[in-house]
Amino acid sequence: MRALIVEDDIPSRMFIQKIIEPYFSVHTAEDGVQAMDAFKNAFQEDDPYSIIFLDIMMPNMDGQEVLKKIRIYESEHGIGGLQGVKIIMTTALKDSGNIMKAFNAQCEAYLPKPIEKEDVLKTVRDFGLIPSLS
Repeated sequence: MRALIVEDDIPSRMFIQKIIEPYFSVHTAEDGVQAMDAFKNAFQEDDPYSIIFLDIMMPNMDGQEVLKKIRIYESEHGIGGLQGVKIIMTTALKDSGNIMKAFNAQCEAYLPKPIEKEDVLKTVRDFGLIPSLS
């Protein structure tokens, strides 16, 4: 399985990468434009991402816009509902407006910063992408 971490803050990107590397082939992007390129390339190579960690506040294209574009791209290619990539929004923005906007655009989870290792692993386990602890 492949994972994409989209984060402009290098320490945050490396922290998430270290947590999920045992389970995924991890790719990274520093902004929304790179994220969309990576997402489309993976899809066109018939090796799509299983999960994307997507920061909201980024240069060039923010995470909310990337989320919307990913869901449009999937829809245009006949992918919807549970078939789509699992997207976890990561952000320092904890206001209800940003949270609701992300869920309305069909993200699966929202992890506020500072991100905790156990929260990442629990969320990914809940999606059934890594084994549960029991």
